Amino acid sequence: MTLIAALESVPSSSITDMDNDTEVHFCQQGGSLASPKCEFEWNLEDSANHTAWPLRASGCFVRRDVALMFSAQAQKLGIPSNFGVGVTNYLEDSAMGLGIIHTEDGRELSADIVVAADGFGTESHFVVVDYPTRAISTGYCIDYPTSMLKNTPALSKALAECGRPQWQSWSTGVTPEQMAAAIPGLQSWDHLLAELIKNTPPDTIVRRELCLRNPQPKWTSESGCIVQTGDAARSLLPTSANGAAMALEDSMSLADCLRLGGKEEAVVATKVHQDLRCVIFELFPKALR
Repeated sequence: MTLIAALESVPSSSITDMDNDTEVHFCQQGGSLASPKCEFEWNLEDSANHTAWPLRASGCFVRRDVALMFSAQAQKLGIPSNFGVGVTNYLEDSAMGLGIIHTEDGRELSADIVVAADGFGTESHFVVVDYPTRAISTGYCIDYPTSMLKNTPALSKALAECGRPQWQSWSTGVTPEQMAAAIPGLQSWDHLLAELIKNTPPDTIVRRELCLRNPQPKWTSESGCIVQTGDAARSLLPTSANGAAMALEDSMSLADCLRLGGKEEAVVATKVHQDLRCVIFELFPKALR
């Protein structure tokens, strides 16, 4: 629902071009249904209209498509983006009220507010919490086109019977054999999943670890000139399926706090954002138990 709200001002064609109207149901490892097949709540007949109405909004998007859509919208609004430049250091000048970054190509850039949204590998922890935070690996995910499937009769039959696209997400190079060896008790899993994993085409698994970190006490630097957001501030278990949604919520919250605070109270705005969002994140893991 967060993504739908964020798309309110985006051209509808951008939404429909990346939409995947998937059928949703959750299964046990053995293949039995863990819950009945369901529809996303905002598409039910008795639900209130969402902000993208009358478009039918699905709940599944490829993150790359979402990022490209937001990038295109930023360009349309005249907001410049510079890609391929890593940040090696974050600093704060409290007297000047500036956040400062050093880049891999040797530049020093400063701004009233620096937003560290560079993932769980961010270097901003040293200025925010004064110590590095360790990322904990949670495994890998696989994703490849069905056109590459060969000698997979069970999968081919299941895909042929799909009326709507179906996604199966499990917890990248690594070989298919390494993937299979990393999963204990794979022989007891549903045969569709075992066949899917064992027949992954070679040279198609990108090594991209899914990581989490323990919660940290704050997301802003001492003076509030540097603020972390998304996985740089907090990371979730992939199985929670809410990391991207909460990152979008962070962005919307921070933008609104900065709008209300204005340039004069920008550092207060980052602190207010932190207080609002930290409470949500502290409650979220408890709600999953």
